[in-house]
Amino acid sequence: MKINFYYRFPSESLDACSLIAAERLFYFYQKEYPDIEFIRINYIKTENYDPNKSNEWSKFKHNDSSNAFVIIENDENKKYFVISYSDKLYKIMGEGDGSIEERCSWDMENCMEIFTPFGIHTEDLYYTTGKINYTPISYLQDRKRTEDRSQILYRLNIKKIIPNKPFFRSCGYLFRKYLHDTNDKRFDIRCDRVHIDEYINELSKLSINIDINSVAEISCRTADAFALGNALIRPKLTIKYHNELIPNYHYASIREISNNLKWRDYFADMADAYIEKFEEVKKDKDFVHFLSLNGRKWYEENGTIDAHVNILKKVIDLNKLL
Repeated sequence: MKINFYYRFPSESLDACSLIAAERLFYFYQKEYPDIEFIRINYIKTENYDPNKSNEWSKFKHNDSSNAFVIIENDENKKYFVISYSDKLYKIMGEGDGSIEERCSWDMENCMEIFTPFGIHTEDLYYTTGKINYTPISYLQDRKRTEDRSQILYRLNIKKIIPNKPFFRSCGYLFRKYLHDTNDKRFDIRCDRVHIDEYINELSKLSINIDINSVAEISCRTADAFALGNALIRPKLTIKYHNELIPNYHYASIREISNNLKWRDYFADMADAYIEKFEEVKKDKDFVHFLSLNGRKWYEENGTIDAHVNILKKVIDLNKLL
């Protein structure tokens, strides 16, 4: 049997944790199964999809977003797995509203299994869960550099302070833009760009971090907080993981917001919910410590590149490609 591994090859300038994980998984399989021929193919350079010749169902149609996909394919029968790091998986799988972009589903008949740490929601306000069947895996930080820096800072055991306000860097869309545009003084929202090391250094000094849903239901800030051993406040997650992330055990979840509200009222109530939870958590140092320990333990067992690869080894069954 010949197995094709499609993923964008990582490099010094492209150190996405997901791509490094794909590379490690490939070399593991190559060593573990010497009787199978494993072929490593750079997804972004593949010529399998030609818009003038191929049909709209090709799984290579979205190779301009190749950071988001790892495809493991039986070269003979074309059965395949997809490990998706896409924050809009429903568009690829055809669960959208019928627009041209969202009709471009892949060849799902030959897709034997989908593995994803996020991206199954169908809209960006309430993050309604889609109908896509997927196998839960684990969530990663964005870049290897971030993982390395986080580990160094955690081991240094830097003294942390409880921030006066919920701190968040990055804005431009959705709830983040709302906070910026309304100039909500209860939050410390910063939109200027800084070097990734400076960003991690900032977070490491604060005992409480927040994550705000963005294009996906979860962002790298959740993983960053866990990696640094900080207490995290965020909305309750609906997406599942191989090892569950439990609200008010691994992170403090804000109260649920009514889905009957229009977007501006929804965001206003969400801002209140963040502040309520932040004020509650920061008064309880034992709870901050409790969340910090549990979040860090989950990260060590699930959120590093090595831990992520180990979970992939457990859940991927190559026999399904026969």
